[in-house]
Amino acid sequence: MVPLAPEDGKALEVDFTFEVIRPEQKYVQIQGTTTLPQHTHLMITISNSKLNYRASSSVNVESAGRFKSEVYKKGSNPEKNELPSGHYELEIIVPIVNVQPDSVKIVLGKGGRNLTGKYISSDTIMGNLLTYKKLFEI
Repeated sequence: MVPLAPEDGKALEVDFTFEVIRPEQKYVQIQGTTTLPQHTHLMITISNSKLNYRASSSVNVESAGRFKSEVYKKGSNPEKNELPSGHYELEIIVPIVNVQPDSVKIVLGKGGRNLTGKYISSDTIMGNLLTYKKLFEI
């Protein structure tokens, strides 16, 4: 389905940049920037199907579009919780506009209609949805 057209003069081209941080050279943390407004809620997930690993954190966009995930580990045992080397998928999802703060709802528009770019898809019930996926290696 084709995404809803943005309100006049309010189109927001969504983009992300990210880097993988390795706290203690054992774990993973994702930090980056986005064109989304400050206070936007994001869900950041990393996964590796071969390792049967998937972890998520909920964060808010900070000033200047910055965001940072929690530190991802494998289990709670400090001696065995290092994330193994391999290929991981990063997925950043923006929850539906209805759950965003009022200041963000104004920018994104009803049903996320002001969101534009290659990471946007549309749903007849949920409105415009934003999903960003990239592979990375550790």
